[in-house]
Amino acid sequence: MAELQSKPETALTQAAVVAEVPSNDTVVMEASGAHEAKAVDVAPESDFCSERLLGKTARRYVSIEAELKKIEEKLEKKRAQYGERMKNKMALVHKEAEEKRAVIEAKGSEEILKTEEMAAKYRATGTTLKKTMGCF
Repeated sequence: MAELQSKPETALTQAAVVAEVPSNDTVVMEASGAHEAKAVDVAPESDFCSERLLGKTARRYVSIEAELKKIEEKLEKKRAQYGERMKNKMALVHKEAEEKRAVIEAKGSEEILKTEEMAAKYRATGTTLKKTMGCF
């Protein structure tokens, strides 16, 4: 240390030399020119590859969307068919209920006519009804 302090020129020159010396890797790359060529070659390939990947993903995305749209249309068609079937079933149930109601009304009106005829017959003959139940 004492020598370095006594000779300030040598300390400065050593520091300058250390700062100016490049590493072995950079010397080899500069000598071969590989660093520059590699940087130039990699950039277009990576852009091309990324564009290819983006193109593939975009095409795949579009095809998936088209498939989804087809599935949705198919589902809507099935939903409409099912809704139509349910409406037809409801109409059939209502029709059957109306028919049963009409049959019941017809039976009721027939019974009323029978009782009116029997009442008219008994009035005309002047007979009274017999008790059908013995307990009353």
